[in-house]
Amino acid sequence: MFYGVSNPLAIVLLCLIIGGAVFTGIVIGGRVGPRPESDRASFGVVQGTLLGLVGLLLAFGMSMAVGRYDVRRSMVVTEANAIGTTYLRAQLLAEPERGDTLELLAEYGDAATALATAERRDTPPFVAAAAQIAQLQRDLWGTAGDAVAADPTGSAPRLYIEALNTMIDAHTSAP
Repeated sequence: MFYGVSNPLAIVLLCLIIGGAVFTGIVIGGRVGPRPESDRASFGVVQGTLLGLVGLLLAFGMSMAVGRYDVRRSMVVTEANAIGTTYLRAQLLAEPERGDTLELLAEYGDAATALATAERRDTPPFVAAAAQIAQLQRDLWGTAGDAVAADPTGSAPRLYIEALNTMIDAHTSAP
């Protein structure tokens, strides 16, 4: 529900809500009149407790955000390493599959970078990069089949297919 709200609008709404609450408190406090000193002492305890609770909530929120960031960074590094290994093993293939595959892998790296730097999943750049990666994976798998058909007993095409499979798996496990 709130994911579609832009950040500036959310900031304005929060400022209005908080300002309204403060204004309401000032108006109600002015009508009630002065408080005895005993009420002020208990207010300090409540205020300290609420500040401690807010600090605890902030700490939990930051810890969850840092954990998600670390997992995402680790998965992006894993996918980048898989792309690099696939690129190296593609250099072992015979022509014309080698040239076609290296060209497709260069495009795949650009698309994976665009996908990793997209702000949100529902944006047009993310959707376009995801579609491009799916098409490139099909094309790469097709050239891998051609490489095996050209050299059915060779080890280079099989090593390449293993690395390609790892690369595809790394992409599908990314958040």
